[in-house]
Parts: sequence; C-alpha cells; structure tokens
Amino acid sequence: MRKGHRKSFILGIIISIFFSMTCMSIPVFAKDAPNGIWTDYAATDFAGGSGTAEDPWQIETAEQLTKLAVDVNSGIVDKTHAKEYFVLTANLDLSSHRWIPIGYGDSNDSFHAFSSYFNGNNKTITGLYVDETQEGVSAGLFGNFSGYELKNIIISDAYVKASCKDRNAAGVLIGNASQGYGMSISVSDCKVSGTVENTKALSGGLVGYNSYGTYKDCVVDVEVIGGGKSGGFIGEDFNGIYQNCIVKGNVRGSWSVGGFAGVLFFESGVDKCASYGKVTASDWNVGGFAGYVESDVKIKNSVAFGDVESIVTDFEPKVGGFAGTNDGSTITKSHSSGKITSSSKTYSPGGFVGNPNSNGIFIDNSFDVEKNPNLKAMGGSDSTDLTGVQTSTTKDVLSNICEDYYGEHDWNDTMSVDKEATCTESGEKSFHCRRCDVTSGTQIIDPKGHHLQLVEEKPATCTEDGFEEYWKCEDCGLMYSDSNMINSISEPIVIKATGHKFGNWQIVREATEKQEGEQKRVCEVCKYEETEKISKVVPSPGQEEYKILDGADSSWTQDAHKGLVIRGNGEFSKFKFVKVDGIIVDTKNYTVSEGSTVVTLKEDYLNTLAAGKHTFEIVWTDGLASTTFTVVKDNNNLVQVTGNKNESITVKQDNKNSIITKTGDTTNYVLYSILLMISFVGLVVIVKKIEMI
Repeated sequence: MRKGHRKSFILGIIISIFFSMTCMSIPVFAKDAPNGIWTDYAATDFAGGSGTAEDPWQIETAEQLTKLAVDVNSGIVDKTHAKEYFVLTANLDLSSHRWIPIGYGDSNDSFHAFSSYFNGNNKTITGLYVDETQEGVSAGLFGNFSGYELKNIIISDAYVKASCKDRNAAGVLIGNASQGYGMSISVSDCKVSGTVENTKALSGGLVGYNSYGTYKDCVVDVEVIGGGKSGGFIGEDFNGIYQNCIVKGNVRGSWSVGGFAGVLFFESGVDKCASYGKVTASDWNVGGFAGYVESDVKIKNSVAFGDVESIVTDFEPKVGGFAGTNDGSTITKSHSSGKITSSSKTYSPGGFVGNPNSNGIFIDNSFDVEKNPNLKAMGGSDSTDLTGVQTSTTKDVLSNICEDYYGEHDWNDTMSVDKEATCTESGEKSFHCRRCDVTSGTQIIDPKGHHLQLVEEKPATCTEDGFEEYWKCEDCGLMYSDSNMINSISEPIVIKATGHKFGNWQIVREATEKQEGEQKRVCEVCKYEETEKISKVVPSPGQEEYKILDGADSSWTQDAHKGLVIRGNGEFSKFKFVKVDGIIVDTKNYTVSEGSTVVTLKEDYLNTLAAGKHTFEIVWTDGLASTTFTVVKDNNNLVQVTGNKNESITVKQDNKNSIITKTGDTTNYVLYSILLMISFVGLVVIVKKIEMI
C-alpha cells in the first residue's frame, strides 16, 4: 500500500471510531451527586437554646443540622437528644454535599432513630440529596423516626435515591417511621417536593413506611418512581391516621401502587385526603388513591383526581379508579374523577375498584362515567356495578367532591345567566360553584318584551313585488302587521307587481315585401319600451311591379337649395303615398305630379335626413316601385362659383361672413408679390437713412 493511501486509510478508521463513540448510549443520571458527605462538616454547637420546649435548640446552618444527624447517629445515650426540642431559624441549602439521614441504619438490624421534637418553623430546606443505594437502608431527611413530632418542615426540590432492603423505606421527609415503645408519631403542616427513586419496595413521597403515625395537613408534590408498595404520600401504612393531606405528584411502580398510598393496612384511617397525580403500574393492585386496602381500614371523604393506567397484559391487573383491592375495609363518600385504562384484553378495569373479589363496604361513593363510558364500578373478567358506588357524570362527581371532600361549594360572588330571557319567555340566573359549576339561588329574569321598529311600505313596481308596512322586533325578529302586536306574520305581506301599462302600438318601420317591419309600445308608468317585428308584406295577387324611371339611386347634397325628383311608371290616378326608410312621408314634405308619377321631396324635409343611404318607395293602389337615394353631407358649406377668364372662386358661407378665394389666372398674384417685396426693401432703406441723420 502506498504511503498516501495508508494515511487516508488510517484517518478513515479514526473518524469511524470517533463517530461510533458519539453514537453510543451514554447514561444520564437524574441528578448530579454532590462531592463528599455532610457528616464531615458538622458543627460543634447549635446556634443557641437548651433543648426544652420553651428554649429549643436553634439550628441556623446546614452544619448545625448535620451536628444533629451526627449526634443521633452516634447512638451515644447522652448525645441522641431523645425527647429534646429543635427549631429551624433560617433557610438551609444542603446542595454542597450528600446528606446522611438523621436516624441512620438498617431497620431490620441495628439502627438509630430520631425520637424528639423538630419544628421547621416554615423555613425552607433546599438541595437535599440522599443516595442510599449501596447500603440499602432507609433514606430521607430523617432515615428512621421512632416517635414524637415533626412539624412545619418545608423541603424543596429534594432528590432521594435508594435500593431498600426489607422494612427499609424511602421518602423525602422520612424513610421509616415506626413507633417506638411508649412513644407516638406526629407529623403535621409539612410541605415537600422533589423526586424519590427506589428500586425496591416501600417508596412514598413524604414517608416510605409508617406504623402508628398520625399525619395532618401535609402537602406532597413528589414524583415517586418505585417498585412494590409505592404511593404518592406513603408507600405502606400500618394503623396510621391521615387527615387533610394532599398529594400532587405522579407515581410509577410495580405492585400495590396508589396515588396516595401503596398499601393501607390494619385499621388505618384516612379522612379528607386527595391525590392528583397519574398512577402507572406494571403489576397488580393499582388504584387512583390506594393500591391495596386491607383489614378494617376506613377511608372517607377522600378523592382520587388523577388518571390510572395499568400496563399488565397477561394476568389480572386489579386496577380501579380509587382502589385496586378493598379487602374487608370501608370506603365512604369518596370519589374517583380520573380516566382509567388497562392494557389487558381479558380483564376490565373498575371505575372505582379493580378486584372482583373485593369484600369491602362501599357507601355513597362515585366515579366519572363520562370519562369511562364502558366501565362498571367493579372490574375483572365479569365487571359489575356496586352498591354504594354511583356511576355519575363529570359534573355530578365534582359536585360530590365539593360536598364530601371540601365540605361545601365555592360559590362565585356574582350570579351567572343560565338561560337568557327572550322577548316573550323568562330567563334564569344563579350562583355557580367555581369548582363543580353546580348552581344555587336561582332567580327568574323577566321577559324583555319586544322592541318594535316600523318597516315602511315598499310599493310594487311594474316588474317587482313590494310589501305592506309592518313592525319587526329588533331582538327576536318576530313581525307584526300592526303596532299593537295583534296580528303576527311570518313574512311581510306582499304587494304583487303591477305589470306594465302599455299605450298603443306605434309603427317604427312599415313592413315591405323585402324586409320586416317593426312596431313599439311604451309603458306609461316606467317608460319601458317593448318592440316586436312586423312580418314582411305578402304581395296581393295581381299587384303590378312598377319601376323607377328617373332618379333611381340618385344623390342629394345637404343645403343644395333644391328638392330631389324621382319618377315612377305608375299611373298618377292610382298614386297612394310615399315611404322613406319604411315610414310613410307626410304629404307636406313632397309634391306629386303627372308624367307617369313624379315625386319631388322637398329640401326642408331632406335636410332632416341623416347623411347616407335611404330607401324610397312610391306606392300605388295596385303596386309599388322602390329604389334608394343618398344624402351627401355638405363639405363645410363650400360653393364653387365660376367667373370670367376661367377663374374659379370658392365661397365659404356662414351666417356672418363670406371668404372668397380666387383661383385660376395667377399673373396678377405674381406681379403683386414682386411689388410688395420692392416696397419692403424701400422702406428698410428709408429707415436706415433716418437713423444716420
């Protein structure tokens, strides 16, 4: 291989390798991990306080919060701060390092737990990053919480990542909350947002696992991506209490997945809680609010607003708008308003509950049948309606939610018109609920009455209909023939077109044997002219065909001061009349004399005719003769006069002057020209001499 070719070959290989590398899949992590861990940056003291209820330990930096974690996780009795009080006095940014949870360790083995009182004081913690995928322990701001109180804590845009072993769990605020002996767990007025990712079970937006805890007035806006037992608020609960809590984030998981809770078990109680996010599951037991509800759990006045989707195809998914399975529990005055879909071709999802073997109790619940027109309340291979679950319209479900979840409607301050009043019918107006659009306090709106406007009469014409005057309402368009609105009409009363009122026919051109004639008549009202043809004259038997003897095809010049003479060979005694251009000429416009028959058209009459060719007929009692004549336009009224010595003078005549131009002998004209030139030269010489004097 030549050297140049070798270089090209090597360069091609390098480019190919580079291109292949750029096309390779590069893993994208949800969030970049910060450097180091906060444990290495713990403060030595808190900002102040003594740990009592009246004088709590004050935390104003991330390092001081880390001191609390280090102290609790040490397990040293005098340093765990059991039953002590803490208050956050400033906003904290934890983004610099990875957070090690307060209360660390394996929930199945050796762990340390927070068992004190923490008041977040509505300060905001940002940048929380927890990653316990390697250790598999509970993950959150607090890893293990065994008792007492967490309140007024705000965590914004947190990221919690875990791969929890059995009984270990993950949540933004708490991983595992298991009540210790003689203790109680209380969490209230907390707000968290962010993401929780857990490859194993027990994942929740606020708390992964709870036992005997009470949660009130908390708001969770967290995307939860977990395995089994995943919920927007709690992954799995045992005998917990939840009141007035809201979940906004979406939830994805495998089995027992719910918008609020993955599993609610053994006498748990839920009241006035709501989940808004979409729920997606790849295994069984999935519900808009809870995946699995078992053993005398009581849920009331709660709502699943979000959509629910199951991607299971080859077994029964047990998917429902509110719960996947209700096993021996009671759901009261709770509602599902989302759309429910399932990939299974064999098992139908339930509008409210998925498991056909659910033996729970349902009281005054509903689901949205408008969004789910083909679903029954309970799903399965043989879906069915359920006593205690209404199939309701969207509006009715929202109304139920207003009454049962919110406790009342949220009325607009002003009334809205529900039905417009017309001229003759009453309308209605009422107060509308801002949330569900139901109405209250309906009032009648009086009819507006007609607003009549006179439409003036339109007279009929010869060809178009008119109409009589009438009155029309400007608002509704109804029409009346009278202003008192006694006679209603569907359309104006028509006045029929009158038709033309013609006078008598007038002959425009007489018919002859050679051409058709024409006659017209005029409408006396609109002056419309109607014309019609007159058939050619059929010669009567025995009619003579006379000839023009003199003046045939003659010419006559305007203002010639003479008439036009035309003679025919018919007998004078049989003469009837004369026609020019098919029209009988008045006898005052011509003379007729013997010599056969001699007709002289008078000059005054001829001057009324247009320049050009005209037809001419002499009619006798037994026949006629015809010809044409031409009227020649006067050439600017010029008349040639011939004088002596062959001189010709052309005179242009008008009303005031006569201009005479003499033509012929030019001798005098030349002589006069020479004399004029000599005179002009002499005049110039005389002027020059005068100037020299």
